[in-house]
Amino acid sequence: MSDIHLGHPINKTPYIVNNLDKFFKDYYKEFKYLNTIFIAGDIFDRLLANPSSDYLLATEWITELVLYCKNNKIKLRILEGTPSHDWKQAKLITSIINKLKIDVDYLYIDTLHIEYLKDENIYILYIPDEYNPKAINTLQEVKAKLKELNIEQVDIAIMHGQFHYQLPMVTLESSHTEEEYLNLVKHYISIGHIHIPSVYSRILAQGSFDRLQHNEEEPKGAMVISVYEDKEQDSYKFLENKNAMIFKTIKFDNEPLDVIV
Repeated sequence: MSDIHLGHPINKTPYIVNNLDKFFKDYYKEFKYLNTIFIAGDIFDRLLANPSSDYLLATEWITELVLYCKNNKIKLRILEGTPSHDWKQAKLITSIINKLKIDVDYLYIDTLHIEYLKDENIYILYIPDEYNPKAINTLQEVKAKLKELNIEQVDIAIMHGQFHYQLPMVTLESSHTEEEYLNLVKHYISIGHIHIPSVYSRILAQGSFDRLQHNEEEPKGAMVISVYEDKEQDSYKFLENKNAMIFKTIKFDNEPLDVIV
């Protein structure tokens, strides 16, 4: 899951939080068997003032998510998203866990990092948004970290940013190269930032959880990804947020006002 954008000025926090609650209830049978929940950036839309109503709602939902993971023995991993959205506010989760002494397997990542999960025997690559202005420099650092660990590939990658295929109309130095990362990742790459869901080979862009503006008519939600030792068995499934906010533009040409009303 990614791009939740709590604190959004148009799709308000109460609506998004209500949809998150409903989403986890509707798909409980899917989620209770998860090993890990990844949020691939942009939990927040902006820096929230404490104690604004948006901040309080965000804190309540985050606490519920942490307890959900604890009760179902699910690992929770939060990746920092776009700096102008997240503002490293996910550090709040660490504070909540420590203050309440919640026994949950949690990690917040705000830098390029490779994690080894011993119980799953997998390596996970994390890349936050805007880690480097140039994607080529990030790629060089990833390769250097792989060399340090004496491995050729990670098993999965969690990223926030964009690949070239997602923005084909522009050339950005910050865009990652698909084939380079497909060679470095054995199974799936999950990437947040672009709100339109898409699939490119083993790159899965789940898109935003909810609709935030016009021109986002495509389905919203999250992806459940299954990874096996034999990657030929790998699979993924898009789970739709069926209550996502509807944005519609209705145009009337040369119609009398009484007819429009």
